[in-house]
Amino acid sequence: MISLRSRSSATAEPVRLRFSSSGQTLIFGLTVALILLMMFPGQILQRRLEQSAASDSLTIAYLMAWLRAKPDDHHLRLQLALHQHETGQVFRAWTTLQPVLASPALDEQDRYRAELLHLNLLEKLLWAERADSAIFMRRQKEFIEQLRILSRSPRFDDRLEHFAAKAYAMGEIHLARNLYLRLITSDRPRNLNWYRQIAVLALADNQPAMAGRILLLGLDLTPTPEQRRILFLEAMRHFQAANRLEEALNAARLRLGSLANDPVTLEALARLALAANRPDIAEYYVSLLLKQRIQTPGRQP
Repeated sequence: MISLRSRSSATAEPVRLRFSSSGQTLIFGLTVALILLMMFPGQILQRRLEQSAASDSLTIAYLMAWLRAKPDDHHLRLQLALHQHETGQVFRAWTTLQPVLASPALDEQDRYRAELLHLNLLEKLLWAERADSAIFMRRQKEFIEQLRILSRSPRFDDRLEHFAAKAYAMGEIHLARNLYLRLITSDRPRNLNWYRQIAVLALADNQPAMAGRILLLGLDLTPTPEQRRILFLEAMRHFQAANRLEEALNAARLRLGSLANDPVTLEALARLALAANRPDIAEYYVSLLLKQRIQTPGRQP
């Protein structure tokens, strides 16, 4: 028999209310958003939503509610698409973004962000497919075409390095190399890694002589004498691989610089001159090498 005390306590146990689905969470968010719309002036609420660093379901619900009130506000629509992208809602972000891309009234900043988001979404949609499928090939073509379009626009000059890396990842060697070449000829501070990347791409395109020329252009960016020597000798090896020994010797004469005092470099150039059947040049480098050994204290002639 169950006592009255136990039956009373059983019936008095509180019932916990829970949301049963994500749909109810969304409805709750929309309800709160509508309340906020009534409580705050429109521009204040919009500014708070735009400045929100969090991309969560509640922020998205606020933006959706606000967009229902202002369906032609493409700036607001872009904010929603960006938040959807951040939360992994790729297809929803894609759908949200399309009217923004078609709008001729976007300002420069919004156009910049919208087109970058478009490129990112294209890449996400691309990798959502099997690599051997026809839709993968079609989306890859769309992504590369969009990459070419953006890379030609001065608006995206600050993204050239990012675009070059994406092109290389897609196997677009010529596009990647051209973008890195634009970087080294731009007015931006030069980066030795750009020269190395161009050399790698030239080698991938079976152009070792070009790789050698590019590495020599980056010599002045090496931070230490040892790294300068390594880069210089790597360039010489690329000329040798291309069977351009005379060009290598001419380049060495013009770009040797401070390495004229480096015994390792001098010995390598003497061997290179002999391989090129130029004993006169080999003799010159050997004489420099002997001079270094004689002048270096503690060294035996």
